[in-house]
Amino acid sequence: MYSCAELAETTLDFISHHFLEVIQHEEFLSLHENQITDLLKHDSLQVVSEEQVFEAALMWINWLPEERMQSTCQLMHHLKLALLDTSYLEESVLRVDFVRNCPKCQDLVADAIRTRTMNRLQIDSIHIRGVARGIYVLGGRNSEDCQLKTMEKFDVLKSRWIRMVCLPMQ
Repeated sequence: MYSCAELAETTLDFISHHFLEVIQHEEFLSLHENQITDLLKHDSLQVVSEEQVFEAALMWINWLPEERMQSTCQLMHHLKLALLDTSYLEESVLRVDFVRNCPKCQDLVADAIRTRTMNRLQIDSIHIRGVARGIYVLGGRNSEDCQLKTMEKFDVLKSRWIRMVCLPMQ
């Protein structure tokens, strides 16, 4: 009857921008399988690394493990496993119970490890989630026409400016 497409889009934008905060709440853990799957497939999630997306999926599964074990392969397909370090894949992901007990999940991790070790071009073509982590402002001139050696970074995830090491002047 009513179209809530704009509301749904705005909600997804908010969740994507505040993903690391959202996953700390029980409402995230209570999401239905299709909702978590839809969320994890978005490239707009604001995360520092794909590890955070994997950890969020793991938290969701572990909230109700008996009910959610059948969802693991579906979720794993939406994780960008090849962006995870090989050591993290081997030492963390492969040690998770649902991965150890699921041949399809093991195959996904094995594919990611193969991609990391053999095909750098394929890794470079995987779109990293989120936006640029920072905007840098270098040097410039002040009101007295003096050259500035300052460098600052705007951290888009924390929404604040950070003073960086000054540029060398010659």
